[in-house]
Amino acid sequence: MVTQTVGPILLITFLTAITEYKVAVSLKARRILFEAQNRSRSVVALEELKEKVSRTVSIFIAIKFLILRW
Repeated sequence: MVTQTVGPILLITFLTAITEYKVAVSLKARRILFEAQNRSRSVVALEELKEKVSRTVSIFIAIKFLILRW
């Protein structure tokens, strides 16, 4: 039973780490772009909030999937 859950958990952890890295790089590039275009701070903050919410929802869905598999 334990070995059946270790694989998916490790896979989700690995994919989450990759996603976190890509999101961080994307946010950094987007912040530089917005600052170069003289966009307001509120637009930058809103975009960062959207990214964080999207990431949180995806992690929630993955955890819900693991729980419902039991």
